[in-house]
Formats: sequence, structure tokens, C-alpha cells
Amino acid sequence: MNLSDSFYTQVDSRPASQALSLGETTLTYHELAGRVAACQYRLQAFLPVTLKTSNKDCRIAWHGPNSIALVVLYLSCVRAGYTLVLLDPSWPESMRKRALNFVSPQLLLDPDHAVFSIEDGVVPDMDIPPSAEFGDAAYFLIGFTSGSSGSPKAFIRTQASWIETFACASSEFASEPGYRVLAPGPMSHGLTFYAMAETLNNGGHFLALPQFDVATVSRLLQSNNIHTLVVVPTMLVALLEHWNAPTYVGSLTRIISAGAKLSVAVRDALAQRFPATELVEYYGASELSFVTVSQATETPPPESVGRAFCGVEICLRKADGSPAGSADSGVVWVRSKMLADGYLLEDGGVQQLADADGWATVGDIGRFDEQGYLTLIDRASNMLISGGLNVYPADVERVLEQHSAVAEAVVVGIPDDYWGERICAFIRWHVVGSATAADSTDHSVSSVASYCRAHLAPQQRPAQFFALERWPLTHSGKIDRQVLIKHLTGADGTDDKQVLKIVKLADD
Repeated sequence: MNLSDSFYTQVDSRPASQALSLGETTLTYHELAGRVAACQYRLQAFLPVTLKTSNKDCRIAWHGPNSIALVVLYLSCVRAGYTLVLLDPSWPESMRKRALNFVSPQLLLDPDHAVFSIEDGVVPDMDIPPSAEFGDAAYFLIGFTSGSSGSPKAFIRTQASWIETFACASSEFASEPGYRVLAPGPMSHGLTFYAMAETLNNGGHFLALPQFDVATVSRLLQSNNIHTLVVVPTMLVALLEHWNAPTYVGSLTRIISAGAKLSVAVRDALAQRFPATELVEYYGASELSFVTVSQATETPPPESVGRAFCGVEICLRKADGSPAGSADSGVVWVRSKMLADGYLLEDGGVQQLADADGWATVGDIGRFDEQGYLTLIDRASNMLISGGLNVYPADVERVLEQHSAVAEAVVVGIPDDYWGERICAFIRWHVVGSATAADSTDHSVSSVASYCRAHLAPQQRPAQFFALERWPLTHSGKIDRQVLIKHLTGADGTDDKQVLKIVKLADD
């Protein structure tokens, strides 16, 4: 079985239906298949697939912005048996070079240095090329983790993992052919890239933007008959602050949010502004795929990330690997057929993601409630030690975001001779008059510090507070903790505090 088989089923059954829109261009399934066929023939002429049982050594890297060419390349690679290497165009040149040296692709395609144009010589009525002769255990994708709390790691996936993911996702996210899915984030991020692949697999119409623009998203939601919106939380916060209408009346039936946990304030604001739209959150990772899902119709606890996703087993373990008690927190371990194969090693090998029994982890810490809903406490790598006591930033952030004036909060630690690590809080105030703002709020650090003293243990209370107008973000839209830490320690040697408009409010 080939990962592209379902796409070509859609091409046969609904050739004139809209498949893909980006900018001013819209392609039907027939037109998209024509471009894929032309690209596949061109790739095979330039880089013949000589291994008939494996595609591990046939890597094609893409480095560029959101474009129809990337979608064409993805489908061509899957069909022909190449491994697509998805690079982040926001990386500095030095990081891009390191990534290319690490994965050693046979071909690099980008808008500035392309060996050939994917769009040249398109023949819409070209026959569909046969799929390469390899099993679904063959590799098809090398991606990179988001790197929001450290350096990105290269992971590699088999076709079988996404064939299983498509099947499990169809059980959780019921969609019909013709559904219009808007995912305005970067395609180099797994959330948007997967949304594209799943939509085309199911016969839907995928809409992307050249880059995220909240005004364009708002306009499309009000005028383009969108059924599903796929975003990260920072995009939803921007949308709520931009939204002018008191309530949304339109075709949007579902908002899917992932990448980070939504705050209770944002969830409540979405319920007010989009009362007829179902909110779905899922927790996962680039390496793990889906782990849990929080469906609003199942009324999960608002602080949880939901129940186990279809096809997923979850267990919690102590640091020594033994099972955690039913009431205890522990490292989240996952077993499913959706897992990536592993991480790439410098010697060209693959470090297997799962252990001998099929269990894998990315180091998240969580706990179950009596109903089986999982709440994430934090990443093990984010844990701080202050005064000899463990502090999880997510616990502190949840309390800060319950204050009526705080829209979002990020807690980090910096070295301190006395405490070991000093707890510092970055906050972004609610925009007055926005959907997420309360009617009357106290935008003062004394109010926030007082709130922390009333709701946090002494070791959890931030020693310093900083306010920002906007967050430093990774290309995928996640808040970049490493940039914030560098601002405090001066490790980057720059004065970007002025660029981000970081204002030190006070020491508690």
C-alpha cells in the first residue's frame, strides 16, 4: 500500500472538486494530480530510484515558504519512493547548513537555488505514474522537532505510520469529502503539514496562506465557507483580539488547536464568540503523532489534554522506569502504530524511538484523573529547581493566566547563586476591549504578585516579572522559551529587549 493511494482515489472519484488553495491559486484534484505526475517524472529522470525495496538513501530536501510546489513535491515523493526532508525556512543560514550536512540529501529544492522548477512543463492530462515498488515500511519524511525548548532534532517516519494515523484520525475527526479546511500556519510545521496531507487524503479542500495573517484568517472565516480551522493557541489569541463581531455566524463547525494547551480564558472566550463551533484540542508530538484528544462534546476537565486518542495506549512511569501510582504524576509513555521510527544519528543510523515493547516518550510529565483524562504538568526538560525544590513552569503559568489581566504567561528559570534557579515570569496583558479581557482588570504587577502569593507555594512564586507586547515565536507559532532565557542572561549578546518591548515590572 502507498500513502498516496487515497489521494488518487479522490482524483478518480472527484476530479473537478477543489483540492488546494494558496494565495490566488486554486487547483482541482485533477489539476493537482497533473502537477504531481509531471514532478514525479522529472524527479525520477534527475534522481532515479535505484533501490526497489527501500528508499532510505533517496532524500530530497525542501527549503522554502508555504507554496503549492511543496504539496506537489510531498505527493511526488510519497508516490515515487523518495524521502522528503522538510526544512524550516525561518532558520538562520548556519542552522540550515548544519541540518543539510546532518541529513545529507541527494537533492535540495528551494525557490532561490532550485535545480529545476516543480511548476515547469506541467501537463494536466499526464497519466498517473505507478507507485514505486516498496512496502509501507519505507521512509517518506524527515522532519524536525519544533525546538521551542532546545535545538531541533531530526526524526524519520515510515509510510505505515501515517497510513495508521489517517485511519485513527478519521475515527476522531469525522469529515466528509468537500470539507474546507483552513490551516494558516507554516507548512514546515507538522500541524499544518499533516492537516494538508489528511485533508487531501479525505477528499477535502485545503486552504493555506503564504504566511499567517490574522486579518486574512478573519476574512476567510466570514466569507469562504470554512468548515474546520487548524491552529496553534497563539493564533487563536490573535484572532480573538482582532475579532470585531460579537458572535460568529457562519459555516465553521470545528476549531482544532494543538501545539500547546489553551488557557481557560481563551477557551471561555472562544465559547462566547464561536458558540456553535466545536472546540477540539489534541496533545501530540512530531515523533509521537496523536496522543490524546479533548472533545468539547465529552466535557473533559478544562485543564486536561483529554483522553487517549484512538489506537493509543498511555502509561505513566517514575523516573526509574517503574509504574507510577494511580494518584501520582509520572513520565508519559505512549504506544501506538503512529509513532515515528526514530531520530537520525550523525553516523547515518536511526536511534529507535520506541523500546523493545513499543513504548516511547518525549519526556512530558502528566497525571491521570479518575475518569482517565490526562493533565500535563510540564516537560521534564522544563523542570526548574529553586531552593532545592522542583518547580514545573506550567503549574505557575496556569495560575498566572487565571488572573483577569493576564492573557498569556511563560515562566523560565535563570541561574542564581542562592536559589540555584531564579523563577522569572513573562506576561502579556489582555488587550483592553478584546474578547479575552474582563470588564475591569488591574494591569499592575502588585496585583499579579499578590495573586501568586495567594495561589502558589513559596518556591513557585516568580521573583521577577516582565511584560511583553508580543512573544518571540518559533516558526511553528510556539513561544520560544530559549529566546526569553537568552534575554535575561544576555547570552545572545544583543539588545533585542527593545525589539520585543520587554519591560521589567518589578521584583516580588
